[in-house]
Amino acid sequence: MSAGAIVEELERLGVELRAVGNDLEYEGPEEAISPELLERVKAHKADLVAIYSKTQTVAEEGCKPAEVVRLWSAAGPETRKLLAADWEPKVRCEKVIWKHPESGFYFSQEMAMHYLDDKIGNA
Repeated sequence: MSAGAIVEELERLGVELRAVGNDLEYEGPEEAISPELLERVKAHKADLVAIYSKTQTVAEEGCKPAEVVRLWSAAGPETRKLLAADWEPKVRCEKVIWKHPESGFYFSQEMAMHYLDDKIGNA
């Protein structure tokens, strides 16, 4: 099971997960968190921390993390590259746009990757 599937399952069960530093906290019905589900969360902790720490602003704007995960799953390595470079994603009209970490300007994923690749190539 992927981290994205876990996010969707937690939302379906009414469990809210959040990243606090490198840890995860959850809130929801006690009976929703089975020992088996808790083990799966622990097995995907690093991915879940990354998802929730990077989607906090998106969630504050009313988008559910599972929606963001579904959109990101198509991007794969490009998304990981942008996240590692501290670009912040936002969901607009079911598309992800990326906020430049220094300028604050927003770019499509294609333009953000082009910018990032140029920066890496010139470093």
